[in-house]
Amino acid sequence: MRGRAAGLVVAVLSGVALAMSSTSAQATTDGPDVIAHRGSSGMAPENTAAAIDLAVRQRADHVEIDVQRTKDGKLVNFHDCTMERTTNIEDLYPDRPRYRVSDFTWNELRQLDAGSWFHDKYTGEPLITLDTVIHHIQHTRTGLLA
Repeated sequence: MRGRAAGLVVAVLSGVALAMSSTSAQATTDGPDVIAHRGSSGMAPENTAAAIDLAVRQRADHVEIDVQRTKDGKLVNFHDCTMERTTNIEDLYPDRPRYRVSDFTWNELRQLDAGSWFHDKYTGEPLITLDTVIHHIQHTRTGLLA
């Protein structure tokens, strides 16, 4: 069943990426596409709403994101295998044996700070779901690559 669920997630994400990118393809010009890796991750904390919104304001053709499933089945925008590098997870949950997205519920993960590691002005920036990413790029010229 685990393989079927993963296959379903890949199929859904592929469909979302195709649908989102086809709407922005009409707005592109000749030349290479500008793809914002994990949002505008050089100027805002990666895979956060701040990075996605900045990429849209910078008129990126697409944002590239990473998606993982939480313990309770929510699809979260997060890249690394573990969460220590870009969140305060060790401070909030010091006694947990592992720090993988799949080991936590969405309610636990939504309490994390995913911004202060990048810069003080992003302190309190939360993790976001795939639904949130889609909401942030809807009605923009920016497509989605997942």
